Amino acid sequence: MNLNSLFDLNVKDESFLHPILLQQQIDLKVRRFDTIHVHAGGNKIFKLTNWLSNIEEYKTVISFGGAFSNHLLALSAVAKKLGIKAVGIIRGEKPILFNHYLNAFVENGMELIFVSRTNYKSKTEIDFLNELKLRFPESLIIPEGGAGEKGIAGAQKMVNEIEPYDFIVLPCATGTTLAGIAAKNKNCKILGFQVLKGENIIQNELSGSANFVLSTFQNVSINSDYHFGGYAKVNKKLLDFQQEIFRCTQIPFDKVYGIKAIYGLMDEIKKGRFKKDTKILYIHAGGTFDFVNQLPFY
Repeated sequence: MNLNSLFDLNVKDESFLHPILLQQQIDLKVRRFDTIHVHAGGNKIFKLTNWLSNIEEYKTVISFGGAFSNHLLALSAVAKKLGIKAVGIIRGEKPILFNHYLNAFVENGMELIFVSRTNYKSKTEIDFLNELKLRFPESLIIPEGGAGEKGIAGAQKMVNEIEPYDFIVLPCATGTTLAGIAAKNKNCKILGFQVLKGENIIQNELSGSANFVLSTFQNVSINSDYHFGGYAKVNKKLLDFQQEIFRCTQIPFDKVYGIKAIYGLMDEIKKGRFKKDTKILYIHAGGTFDFVNQLPFY
């Protein structure tokens, strides 16, 4: 199945204009993958493309995530377009009231199964997966986030081998998108801003899910100074910056991934870490469902 037949995956590189960039004479463009679809935009749909390449052989597609999972949001939207049953294994107990993500999953036709956080840790174990296969025969099970070799292969479609830029910049959690871009692009330096707190997290994730050794790519670096306390952790300074950037550029960035990477990039530019006339491509990873629905930042 070619998802290009369902979604237009070709997007524009849009100029990002800000006083800091003018002062430092930096040319920054944003590849607007967030504009593909309100639910399926960003890197998530690319990480799904190879997983779903033979989806016609299955009756059900199953994957995993939390109650605010952009991965499950994208999968539910794609499954709806494909006309295939989707099942989301949700980390944590079923809430009395569903949030906007859970409601969107259901509206897209996804069946939700809530499991305790303890049981959720078993999601990669054979017994857990076999139980799912017994319950849902002829099912395709996709790892959380679309990780693994197929996710990396899908992420390669987000860039060209040769790009007219000096740097490619993006936010990183599991590193699947970073790995795909590193494997595809040959001429740019690639800078990932880590949104998780801890050392060697991205390399450990890639080693475990895809046997991918990031250190073999000399043009790749990871900055872990702008996680703001860890995954999904924010403060007023970051949220105020999120709103300022939208007012200035009219480009929305989510508070979990995107705005942390943009904050880090702008701060590094302000500190003079990039030479004058450097051309930078920022990969918009989507995740703006909150923003486009005008939900509170806090």
